Amino acid sequence: TFSDLVNPLNLYLPLFGGYLWLLFLGQYFARFGVKKTKAGAYLALALFFIMLVFNITATYFEYQKSSAAYLFFNNQTFLPIVAEAVCFFYLATFLKFGPKISCLISKSGSCAFGIVLMAELMIAVLTPYYLKLYAIVHPLLAVLVLELCVFAAGFAVTAVLKKIPLIKNYL
Repeated sequence: TFSDLVNPLNLYLPLFGGYLWLLFLGQYFARFGVKKTKAGAYLALALFFIMLVFNITATYFEYQKSSAAYLFFNNQTFLPIVAEAVCFFYLATFLKFGPKISCLISKSGSCAFGIVLMAELMIAVLTPYYLKLYAIVHPLLAVLVLELCVFAAGFAVTAVLKKIPLIKNYL
């Protein structure tokens, strides 16, 4: 089946999940930098669209198997989704923003580790609201709202915790 074909594409480590891979990749980019070249941008753009088509196709086949399973991919461990995200962030380095947007991006970037650490807690806290929303709107819209709320809540909590000197260095 299609699921058997894509299962090896999951990057899962016991105890850590897929976040560890992303942490290593982020540390590599931060330490060694990333060369911004035209060829690299074209390659990233091509890979982004290839992964996008693959993810849509994989979701379609899973949906055909079970219409309730179209949210089955785990975005933290499924290699094609992680590759798509890496390409997106590489392409984003080519964008230029004004000082206000740059400041906002910098602040949210400085809270990213805390947001990731808080994500599971925020999902647990927000799940009852998600289920109510899921009952009245399309599931994809409900998931999108949930993810935005998880990010916003994780950002708010992390930003407050970063004001505490002892915790500041760890988030």
